[in-house]
Amino acid sequence: MPRYFVTTLLLFSTILSHHAANAQQDAAVSSDPSTEVRVPGSRYQRGGLHKFFFGAHYRDVWSTPINVPKLDLNTFAGGLTPTKKGGGMQTKSLRFDAGDGREFAFRSLDKNPGATLPPELRETVAEDIVQDQISSAHPYAALVVPAIANAVGVLHANPILVIMPDDPRLGEFREEFANMLGFIEERPKDGPDGQPGFAGSKKIVGSDDLFLELQEDNDDFVDAQAYLRARLLDIYLGDWDRHPDQWRWARFEEGKKKIWQPIPRDRDQAFAKLDGLFPSFAEQRYVVKQLENFAKNKPDIVSLTYSGRHTDRKFLPRLTAGEFHNVANQFVASLTDSVLEHATRQLPESVYQISGPALESKLKQRRDYMKEAAHRYYLHLAKYVEIKMSDKPEYAEVHRDSDETMTIKIFKYDKDTGEKKDDLLWHRTFKRAETREVRLFMMGGKDKVVLSGNARKSIAVRIIGGKGEDEIIDQAKGKTVIYDAAANTQITEGGSTHLRLGKVDSLVNRHEDKPLKPDYGFEGKPIPFLAYTPDDGLFIGHGQALYHYAFRKNPYDYKMTFRGNFAFATGAFRVRYTGDFVEVFNGVRLGVEANAAVPREVRNFHGLGNQAPRSQSIAGANDLVDFYRVRSHEFMFKPSLRFDVSPRTH
Repeated sequence: MPRYFVTTLLLFSTILSHHAANAQQDAAVSSDPSTEVRVPGSRYQRGGLHKFFFGAHYRDVWSTPINVPKLDLNTFAGGLTPTKKGGGMQTKSLRFDAGDGREFAFRSLDKNPGATLPPELRETVAEDIVQDQISSAHPYAALVVPAIANAVGVLHANPILVIMPDDPRLGEFREEFANMLGFIEERPKDGPDGQPGFAGSKKIVGSDDLFLELQEDNDDFVDAQAYLRARLLDIYLGDWDRHPDQWRWARFEEGKKKIWQPIPRDRDQAFAKLDGLFPSFAEQRYVVKQLENFAKNKPDIVSLTYSGRHTDRKFLPRLTAGEFHNVANQFVASLTDSVLEHATRQLPESVYQISGPALESKLKQRRDYMKEAAHRYYLHLAKYVEIKMSDKPEYAEVHRDSDETMTIKIFKYDKDTGEKKDDLLWHRTFKRAETREVRLFMMGGKDKVVLSGNARKSIAVRIIGGKGEDEIIDQAKGKTVIYDAAANTQITEGGSTHLRLGKVDSLVNRHEDKPLKPDYGFEGKPIPFLAYTPDDGLFIGHGQALYHYAFRKNPYDYKMTFRGNFAFATGAFRVRYTGDFVEVFNGVRLGVEANAAVPREVRNFHGLGNQAPRSQSIAGANDLVDFYRVRSHEFMFKPSLRFDVSPRTH
């Protein structure tokens, strides 16, 4: 549960507060001893007023009785032996080694988000509210997804809904996990003794390890089309929680090439329903960027894909608009009515009766939007592109074909002869109508970059040198900015080359796989205003804050705010502008304030200084309050410059 979502809901915690029921799951006796009837979330049942403010969500699904099989630890997958608990903060999980050589993970169905709250808010009404919002997640989404993932060609696990038995084989984990309702699924891992592992792969890693593999060797690369299919699946399912830790990666080999395919995991936020007054407000992009309501037929692509922005920018730039189009067409064609009907039929029967047809209908509606969604997704990613080379020697060609297009090719590089090899590693032609800037990170190794072409209006290029002994030759027109350590790189400048050089031990060569702050694009936030003063009466107004982010501008490139307020009692109107421009010149920061208050701005003036006496009566003044009031027109303009004297790291 995102912290900003929590904060938003806490704003209203004094309006409505409900303490959760003590029982998390209600159990009933089944006629079959191998199964049990459970009500997973009776505590999420609420009245109409609570639903209006906090959402109806999937409360009816959570409170519907279902018949669930008990897991047999002796026979499942050749017998299960628990090994260790998982590390999730909201979900309880337990890993098992199976007798058939595989590894399995059990995850609780219900969540406990209290651990994500600051200690001072735990066991308070705040925790009750956050716990209540778990009902926005569809508890059985994980059962629906595999059939859809299989149809569109995305690797996946196959979770099974079970009850963990009260079995001595659980050992030290028995007290915590016995009788718990949850999902058990195979955990992707390497095969034993060099044998094929999950889905026939050679190796399984997490995202951080994958980033290292890609950096170390240019024979390693991610299957970008497979990753795009997986991301289109996320969009289709409305799964907004796709940060790098939500992926595993499977390596397949073709000769020297090592091709990595994505394995998405943890579908807790698939089909998330964010209705109700407060969740609907929290869902707005300017409140919590990544939240998105599955109920929309046309979701906000920027918000829905925000959590996955780091992996998106790393793996998708090599794909053209045509490739996005082709993958989207294949994706939609694979989602036949029969596939969707089969997928929703995987819900427990009692749950299908109350929500299956509606979910199936919504999936069919969203299918019709997926081609448009893929195009919007492409345009969003195409604006600012990052290309990261590897630590092996590489040769990059950047050719400004015309004012409208630019082509980048990356080859393997023979550092002895100084010539490129025939091995083409990367190739794409960019259009100026789509792309504003390309950033090429040279990383380690001895690399060479050659820029050519006479187009003056071409796309801006930033080249960030690596820590090796590089060579950069700029023979092109058009803006090129080079960041590198001067001692390590041989640079041939062109007429439009801009240098940002640092020392060998500076941060000029740095790169981030998961930057904490945005470094491209715009963001707008509304600023509503409501106040009351004895002098002006009711003050109401509105404003807008506009942020622009750019490469290595911290915390932003510039921020501008515009505000307007109106006082009903006096008719006074105030407009205000502030601007903060981080770097208008090297090391120079510009600030601007402007203010206008007309026509009857009210000030109380009792004299100069803090010791000015206030008279109790003044001859000729019938109203002392009005006597000390000054009504004025005010205009103010205040620019400022700040100079950075600290060493630059570019």
